[in-house]
This record gives sequence, C-alpha cells and structure tokens, in this order.
Amino acid sequence: MTDTPRRRMMYTGRSMLPTIHEKDLLTVAQVEKSGRGDVVVFSSPVNGESVVHRIVELRPEGYVTRGDNNRDNDPFIVTPERVIGRVELIRRGGKPIPVTHGLCGLLGARRRRSIERARKLIRRIILSALPVSPFDGCGR
Repeated sequence: MTDTPRRRMMYTGRSMLPTIHEKDLLTVAQVEKSGRGDVVVFSSPVNGESVVHRIVELRPEGYVTRGDNNRDNDPFIVTPERVIGRVELIRRGGKPIPVTHGLCGLLGARRRRSIERARKLIRRIILSALPVSPFDGCGR
C-alpha cells in the first residue's frame, strides 16, 4: 500500500467561509477522481492561481465549482487535469477539523450559507428598528 501524496497550504480569501477561514492550514491529498461535494484545490483556467472551491456539479467536460460563501458558480469548467488535490483536513488554531465531502458536504455548505444569510438579515432588521441616536424618542 502506498501513501497518498499530501501537501499543506495556507488558505487566503473569503469565498469558502464559513467552512474554511482566512489563514487556516489545509492538508491537500492527491486523488485520482473527484466527486460532487468535494472541496478541491485547482489551478484557475483564468489566471493559473490556486483556488479552493467545492465541486457542485459533474459534467462530461469537467467540474462546476463554487465557493461555499458565493451565490454563483464559477464562470468556467474545471477539467480533472487542473485539480491539484482534495482538501482532507483543516487546521484552525492548532485544532484539526475534518472536511466533509460528497452530498453531505454539499448540503452542509448550503445549510451553513443559509444560516449565515439569515443572521445577517436578522441583524439588519434589528438595526433598522433601533433609533438613529441614543437620545431619539427620549423627549429631548
């Protein structure tokens, strides 16, 4: 049995919130085949930079990807040759966090995104109901 080649990389950006945070350390493993719901690192067909996004759809020509924090899919198809590896583990503050792949990972990402949007909406509603000044409505 051979070991799967792995590499570590520091994550930057906001597109994978709340799954992956800025400066999380990622353990990335090479895989022969990627599937729907996998969090993968790939070389962008636009500029060649490394991107960490989730596969949301499989097509004959490749993968449709999207960041967990993004509303829209990426505007390109990622071919299997561009996939560097699959994110297997996140280290945040020294603590290991396993990454959920497959349908469970995809559904969990959607759930987390929906919860975060609901929190933002509730925050906006509460703030809009508060007086502009702490003295508004105090008879001053």
